[in-house]
Amino acid sequence: MGPKHIFLFILDAVRKDHLSLYGYQRKTTPNIDKLAKQAEVYNWAFAPAPYTLASVPSILAGKYPIELSNAFTSGRFEEDDFPTLLELKKQGYTTAMFTANIVTSSLKTNLNEFFDYFWDNLTEEELNRPAWLYQKAEVVLTAVEDFVKKHKKDKLFVVIHLMEAHGPYVPQLDSIFKGDELYRQDNRMVDKLVPTTFRGVTAETLETFKVMPKYQAIMQGEDYERRVAEYIAKYDMGIYQLDKNVGAFCHFLEKEALFNNSQLVFTADHGELMGEENIFFSHGILAHPVLSLVPLIIKQPKQAKRIVNKEAVSLIDIMPAIVAGRKQLSPRPVTFTFHPKSIGVMWSGKYIVVHNGEFSDIETTQEDIFPVSSRGLDKILRDYKNFKSRLWLKGFRKIGNKYVEDKKMKREEVLELFKMFLKWQQSLLKRLEKELLNPRRSERLAVRIFLKSLTRENLFKRLREFGEYRWRLLIQKLKV
Repeated sequence: MGPKHIFLFILDAVRKDHLSLYGYQRKTTPNIDKLAKQAEVYNWAFAPAPYTLASVPSILAGKYPIELSNAFTSGRFEEDDFPTLLELKKQGYTTAMFTANIVTSSLKTNLNEFFDYFWDNLTEEELNRPAWLYQKAEVVLTAVEDFVKKHKKDKLFVVIHLMEAHGPYVPQLDSIFKGDELYRQDNRMVDKLVPTTFRGVTAETLETFKVMPKYQAIMQGEDYERRVAEYIAKYDMGIYQLDKNVGAFCHFLEKEALFNNSQLVFTADHGELMGEENIFFSHGILAHPVLSLVPLIIKQPKQAKRIVNKEAVSLIDIMPAIVAGRKQLSPRPVTFTFHPKSIGVMWSGKYIVVHNGEFSDIETTQEDIFPVSSRGLDKILRDYKNFKSRLWLKGFRKIGNKYVEDKKMKREEVLELFKMFLKWQQSLLKRLEKELLNPRRSERLAVRIFLKSLTRENLFKRLREFGEYRWRLLIQKLKV
């Protein structure tokens, strides 16, 4: 029998190494640090994707993005995408989600259809992107508290998605970290603004410039703030604000006599680039380890001692563990992070990124490694036929508590990791082939985009050819 109340916090764009819990010099998370004294702290937790639209649904579904029917987009999910939520309902839980992010709101997806209660009252406009609505953490958590008070006698599973660390980092916000030692030591400057979509940004661009997306820019007249330290101080202040709200919510649970008997999970959907590859204050453009490696803290009911877990785990195993009533996530010796144009593979202290083409998947779909369902069957097949291979490849090795680029990683090691993904892909295709035999399930796992013009009899054959064509080209590149 699982906990009566389960709260899953998804803290958007929070880097693991910017939490004081994980050794960061700034005291960004005093409340989470305190909570972690009676929780399990995971040192090596990996997100399934480097951006929200793919990562959050994957976490909730317990599946990788390419296993979901919307295939990386804001298209509609199918009921079978979320067996985890269905099972929790069967176990008697009332399921609820409260989101501060427009990307996971009912304005962009149909995630709301899979919860008993869904809250997305977004009234704040982003700086530089007024059409992108969000909500402040205190407003979201007030709604959560009202909901819990009303339903506290029921079994509850509640997802809370918060945005304070996500860009643009608010210029009006005074950071308590401005002027400290880290601030004074960081003399880096951004020297180029690029489109928010990173359209036109190539590996060659990043060899020449330190780039930042335009939506992040704090304007100063006709120019913009270029000091990296200024932006990081504001980013860390966003994490500090998240932590303050987390502390207030835990106090609320204690006041309602619910804290000790509740399970609390804190993680992030992805990290944030802070100069890696000369990219500043962005995410969602490649499967980089800084974007994949995220914080994960799980407090069980009545837990009194801290546990440090040093095994590699994937966030897609959070929900299956909750459903099964397991207190720990199962280790994953091999984990993946997916992006339409790249794949990150982690195994045995090594991490590779295989990325193709520009660092934008907008208008460059002929460079995509994975199909994206919203583009339609004809467009996808045309892109595959006209595939452009411009491979960008890097290897990383675990040193201390992070991954560091290993320029001496042997090509054989890279191929070994990449072949592990190919093996997993083949197992996925075999599972898919079995499911396609059932007409009621033939639209699952992103294949519904093929059904518009292909019969079920030849669908799997075409799908297998469709996927393997690209992998053969990429392997040829790797062997050069």
